[in-house]
Amino acid sequence: MTVSPVLPYDEVIHDPAVLANDVLVDYEDPKRGRLRTVNSPVFMEGVAKVPAKPAPRLGEHTAEVARGLGYS
Repeated sequence: MTVSPVLPYDEVIHDPAVLANDVLVDYEDPKRGRLRTVNSPVFMEGVAKVPAKPAPRLGEHTAEVARGLGYS
């Protein structure tokens, strides 16, 4: 069983283990600028990680999904 302390955000972003293991990654959000998020914990040999990107905005894909379901 793995255990570790639960740290507040301002301590997590400076934790030596977090920094050494590339746990956090930066990405650009078109509306909010540069943000930081948790990197994917999955590492597979020979497979590049997908870069972090912002979550879809509320309603961003509604029309596309509706068309895919046959609505106009």
